[in-house]
Amino acid sequence: MTRQFIALLVSAALVVPQWSCATTKSVTISGAELAEKGKNAGSIVSVATKSGDFYTFADDDPAKIVNFVITGQAITRVAFQQVTKRSVSIPLADVDTAEVRRPSDAGGVLWVLVGMGLIAALLAGNHKSDSPPPGPQTSCPFVYSFDGRDYVMDAEPYGGAISRGLARTDWARLEHLEAVDAEYRIRLTNELDETEYVDEAKLVVVDHPVGTTVAPDLLGWQVTFTGLVPPSRASDRHGRDLTAILAKGDRHMWHTPAQDALGADAPVKDELIVEFPKPPGARQAKLLVNAATTLWGSRMVREFLGLHGESLESYYSTIDQQGRLPILAWAARDDVYAMHVRVATPKGWENRGWVIGGGSLLSEDRASTFDVSDLPGETLRIQLSPAAAFWAIDMMNVDYSDSPPAKGVELAAERAQGQAGEDLRPLLLATDQKSYVMPRGGTRAELSFRVPPPVPGQARTLFVKLNGYYRIALEGVGPAQRAVLDRFDEPGFPVRWSLERYREAHAEEQALLARR
Repeated sequence: MTRQFIALLVSAALVVPQWSCATTKSVTISGAELAEKGKNAGSIVSVATKSGDFYTFADDDPAKIVNFVITGQAITRVAFQQVTKRSVSIPLADVDTAEVRRPSDAGGVLWVLVGMGLIAALLAGNHKSDSPPPGPQTSCPFVYSFDGRDYVMDAEPYGGAISRGLARTDWARLEHLEAVDAEYRIRLTNELDETEYVDEAKLVVVDHPVGTTVAPDLLGWQVTFTGLVPPSRASDRHGRDLTAILAKGDRHMWHTPAQDALGADAPVKDELIVEFPKPPGARQAKLLVNAATTLWGSRMVREFLGLHGESLESYYSTIDQQGRLPILAWAARDDVYAMHVRVATPKGWENRGWVIGGGSLLSEDRASTFDVSDLPGETLRIQLSPAAAFWAIDMMNVDYSDSPPAKGVELAAERAQGQAGEDLRPLLLATDQKSYVMPRGGTRAELSFRVPPPVPGQARTLFVKLNGYYRIALEGVGPAQRAVLDRFDEPGFPVRWSLERYREAHAEEQALLARR
């Protein structure tokens, strides 16, 4: 952590000492980073291997690293209840990703992400110990929720909004936020090598019937789910059974298996076919998907921008002038950061919905509602074609009920303090291009909201609503790589280029592990 960053945290603590609290976070890191950091990576609570196996460990009994092997008591859960434990040993070389938890101050994520940047530098061949680490490989502002004791990292809104022309509104559920002294308190932080522009910040309070679930769609409507149904069958292009993986949100996430992405002829898209039972007379389907952009997909944002080299500012200006449509068309064409939801109909596969990617450290629930009244039979078949190595999917469920959207109440902040103690409420009240600017280096803001009275017989779900964008800082760039950029209009080329980089990184990662 730099002296400048520490100084900013100290000054923030002096400004708002009544809100100074520890934070905890749960982040997903690569197997290479876990091997690099070892015991310093944090408490290991889950591991996904390159062969597709997944292991979960209890928070109070995390796995340990002994002689380059992860050992621990893996737990098996049924209906979220612990039923068995078994001893496992997993070589670090076999680890694809791991979820680790670590207590820290609000700037702690920077330490994790700089470590990720250091791994990227090693994979790029930069092994000098006196070389500064490059920027982290993820983006987005971070939102922390106060749970009564700690500030807990809870959301990464508007991922991919890398310039003013791509600014958008995002809604993210705050599952750790609790009322304390009649207030909800959240913290916005910039812990990355980028400048963030927050135009609007509100808390959305949704009271809904007990036993129902709510999740936002692309327009921010809070879709109500009253009878979620898991898949009856799910598989990938190789016939691998994904039914249990997609049945519930349990951090056992599907992503492109490493062996699939490493082949020289690897397809640019995966293909998932997910089937659900469909009741007679169903007229609409409400799809609930929990998904995220992978760490690799987040890294590729920087890689894609880096191709513009010294002309990056000109590229940003072009985005700002053209707006979102050209970028969204490219992302949708290749199912990169936006993914089609296609439905099997008598006429063939038809696009009837979307899933939008987000941050890479926290997955989010996304809702998509579409018509199924023209579909014959008793099965709803959905096809997803995620770009290889760009997506992680935790859960897909469907609901056929006709319950109307829940009505959320938007709350403006009762108090909003910036880094220097300034009142941010006028800047964060509406989407009006009057933004709170958070320069790189540890800027944060503290917001509190008055707790509305509870509604008898209703459950409460809380969401943060943020509008804004960010600009990623790239240092030491050279000339634009026109030969590569000129091919980005070719369908599939950006993903093929990404897979080439993936194979190069994997080979160097293996060489790094072999030297340890």
